[in-house]
Amino acid sequence: MKKKPIIALTTEHHTSNNDKSVITNYPYIDSIVCAGGVPILLPLTDEEVSYEDVLSFVDGIVFIGGEDILPCYYGEDPIKGIGEISVVRDRSELALFHQAYQKKIPILGICRGLQFINVALGGSLYQDIDRQLENVNAHVSETTLEHGFHSILLHEGGFLHKLFETDRLLVNSYHHQAIKELAKGLKVAATSSDGLIEAIESCDEHPLIATQFHPERMIHARKEIRKIFEYFIEMTR
Repeated sequence: MKKKPIIALTTEHHTSNNDKSVITNYPYIDSIVCAGGVPILLPLTDEEVSYEDVLSFVDGIVFIGGEDILPCYYGEDPIKGIGEISVVRDRSELALFHQAYQKKIPILGICRGLQFINVALGGSLYQDIDRQLENVNAHVSETTLEHGFHSILLHEGGFLHKLFETDRLLVNSYHHQAIKELAKGLKVAATSSDGLIEAIESCDEHPLIATQFHPERMIHARKEIRKIFEYFIEMTR
């Protein structure tokens, strides 16, 4: 029997009543299991940490959604409209990403994960698309996460176009930030009708893909979406 790939999932950082906790929403876990992987959770830490031991046994990493990223990491000051930020998470994930990227460990980013990858590689973000862009479409709908909210254009030759063999795909949407300047080493795999980047992938030898939408929320109502996680698991083999 083939060994199932071990997939590390990043976590969100929460503080309530002086208690600190880390969480990962279950759909991320379920998506990896359904695709044939074994998920483990990576806690955040305030301390400087090397992830060498972790990276020695994991086969892939998923950078999940969550808080906004501190704008200083892409050379800006915060504007009105920016959301909750976790400095601890930003710092921990930067260390994790750069060590994993250097080792060419397969990486999947989802929502914040896509934005974070772009920032970590030198790109920038719109801090709040409704304040910074004109004629932007609606990109937040919590009630349609399982089925889809708007369509995206799949770029020919990109990983989504290859997986779904179509030019358009209905996806969900739950974000108020988006990629502004794309980092070097990345290419666009999908865009929304208003021009926002909806998926990216590496344009070099690094095994890396990311989506702005949340495929993990659709894997039961829209089982064809599992192809994204199955593709990622195959990357890790």
